[in-house]
Amino acid sequence: MSKHRWLILAAAILLAATAQRTVWLRADPPNTSVGIVWHDEGSWVHNARNAALWGTWRTDNWNPVFIAPVFTALEYGVSGRNRTR
Repeated sequence: MSKHRWLILAAAILLAATAQRTVWLRADPPNTSVGIVWHDEGSWVHNARNAALWGTWRTDNWNPVFIAPVFTALEYGVSGRNRTR
């Protein structure tokens, strides 16, 4: 791929990304707090991390395992059981 063609492709991608970002502003997560960071998967795996690190699922009152049990179980299955201490 020539340098000229690569620059045109990069400019087209940036233009498309900018257009999507500015046209559909309501597609972004809310900027006000609703008590949880809905767009960050790290919050959803809190209980799986507790189980992998300390051997217990509940170490505090923040327990998204009750909101997203399937996601938490999948995350624990992928990384929790096989973690070496």
